[in-house]
Amino acid sequence: MPRYCFAAGRCYREGGITGSHGRRGGGGGLQDCGPTLIAALKACGRARDFDTGKKLHLEHHSHGDIFVETSLVAMYARCGSMADARRVFDAMRRHNAVSWTALIAGYAENRDPDSAIAAFHAMLASGCEADATAFVAALSSVEDARIVFDRMPRHDVVSWTTLILAYVENGDDDLALELFDSMPPGYLFVASKLVDAYSKSGAAEEAWMVFQAMPRHDLVALNSMVLGLAENGEGDRALGCFHCLEQCLEPDARSFTAAIAGIASTAAKEPGRERVFDRMPARTAVSWSSLILGYVENGDDDLALELFDRMKRSPQSPSPPCARAYVAALMACSSLAALEAGRALHREASMLGFTADTYLAVTLVDFYGKCGSMEEAEKVFRSMDERRKNKVAWSALLAGYSRQGDAGRVFATFEEMRGSGVEPCAVAFVSLLAACSHAGLVDRGREIFSAMVERYRIAPLAEHYNCMVDMLGRANLLDEALAVATGSSFVANAATWKIVLGACHKWKNLAIARVAFEALVAMDPRLDVAYVVMASVLGSAGLWEEQARVLERRGKAGTWKKAGQSWWVCPRSGIVHKFRAGDANHHPQGDAIAAKIKELLGVMKERHGYVADMGCVTHNIAEVEKEGTLCGHSERLAIACAIVNTPARESVRVVKNLRVCEDCHRATAIISRIEERVIVCRDTSRFHVFESGECSCKNFW
Repeated sequence: MPRYCFAAGRCYREGGITGSHGRRGGGGGLQDCGPTLIAALKACGRARDFDTGKKLHLEHHSHGDIFVETSLVAMYARCGSMADARRVFDAMRRHNAVSWTALIAGYAENRDPDSAIAAFHAMLASGCEADATAFVAALSSVEDARIVFDRMPRHDVVSWTTLILAYVENGDDDLALELFDSMPPGYLFVASKLVDAYSKSGAAEEAWMVFQAMPRHDLVALNSMVLGLAENGEGDRALGCFHCLEQCLEPDARSFTAAIAGIASTAAKEPGRERVFDRMPARTAVSWSSLILGYVENGDDDLALELFDRMKRSPQSPSPPCARAYVAALMACSSLAALEAGRALHREASMLGFTADTYLAVTLVDFYGKCGSMEEAEKVFRSMDERRKNKVAWSALLAGYSRQGDAGRVFATFEEMRGSGVEPCAVAFVSLLAACSHAGLVDRGREIFSAMVERYRIAPLAEHYNCMVDMLGRANLLDEALAVATGSSFVANAATWKIVLGACHKWKNLAIARVAFEALVAMDPRLDVAYVVMASVLGSAGLWEEQARVLERRGKAGTWKKAGQSWWVCPRSGIVHKFRAGDANHHPQGDAIAAKIKELLGVMKERHGYVADMGCVTHNIAEVEKEGTLCGHSERLAIACAIVNTPARESVRVVKNLRVCEDCHRATAIISRIEERVIVCRDTSRFHVFESGECSCKNFW
């Protein structure tokens, strides 16, 4: 049933148009109310109200009014009736550029490019000069754009810009730059638009090339260049460009917003990024949130929380803070496993009414899941309106249970999701397969993978194949894992070969380890973890000469290494205590931490028969030194720091940015019994909940 256009009806009544004679109370009819009729026709076109528009047309005659007739053409075109639009157009006694453009645009909007081009050519043949608006309306492809462009008697800034941007959007960068070079000088606007288009499409280098070729720079080009560099990860160059902007122009609000994006995208710990932020004339909710999120994305989670607190205290901050800022702060708490800090943010967000925001609610589910508190994650999820429980929300809950290694809850939640009518997505299957991997459910994992492909028609991604490789590797089915990695179904990436090499380290499979190692270094000769793990495999086999050769290759390759790091967040002060292996001396409580580790080591040996697993040390050093090296691992330092700073028997939560080694895993289980504490450790693999000498992973991780 066609909708009634209330706007047209209002124009119809208020303009005095009432009946078939086009007059009210003896008025002058259509010629007295032409502007009102035109407004009514425009309203019908916007609302796609064909019936009301047709009624207006039948009840009133145009009397050759070109403005009314053009409005009729546009109205019929917007309502999808090009036959009526063409009849009105052909009946017109004269045409101008506006009426031709209305017809051309109508054909284009109704997906009839051939008729649009034909009408454009007819316009040129009639002697009516085509302007940029008609040119834009006629475009349906890059090829048509060039034909039309070449036929135009005169090119203006819009036609140049339109064709150049058409080439950019079509990926024809060479043609875009060639046309730009042939453009008459002085069209600064076109260059600025081209910089903006390249920046938005991710082609930062092409944008930079155009930017450098400009005879002078306006604020539009500079802002676009700063933002484009920032969004493409070129934070340092973005800030440099911003500083150049300051020297020649007065930055506006968009300039500072672009600079903040540059600040957020650079990992450099330079004071310049905060100085830019401090000089912003007006700090909006978006600028605060962008900078906080930038710190989070660069791993500066503690700095992100400091900035969030500063935002709340600042007289220039938005009042109240926006939901996006709370999302960014909760993401920082997730990374740090700062449960108490996140709970406080949850309470604040609830008081401000932000928990009704779906994005924030999903972030809360994810936060509690990453802190190992699935009871609270479940509570937040259950409090969400059923209509807001989308694929993302269900996937966040599934991921939380999967990290816990709770395969039973993962499967139950998946079935509940299906029962609610929500179709699973690729992310949900990653959680299912990871749960199977952690629980050692190889057959179930194979069934799920097959169902994903055959029943749900989801094409497997690298993440799914890597889960299968991980599952087979953990189960010591290394030949099958290698077959998946080298098969034709997908192209193994560095993550795949890291998984295989890690499994070989666990099961001491030297032959397949060599295959995985060579595959890894072929992909990236500077990847330090490949040399370290391979050296460990060789060391555990006593092959010291071969290990030395691997380490020599490592030195020549100039490898880079992701530093192992662990941290504990004090639940009372919110202070983040970070540690790297062997650096307890750099902590203000270094002596107390070292003393606690020494005390625990003595009790572990005397009462629990602990013997250090020397195979976890890759270097060929004395046995006594190996024990000291293991005691200095970052996770043990973080745990000792937590024990020193919390009351007896209080639970401890630490995070490690790498996989927990076997010796630290066994040692932490013993410490949980000695201290009578629950110790929760989140590594890159999963959650480990140690209690009374046992781990929730059942020594399978």
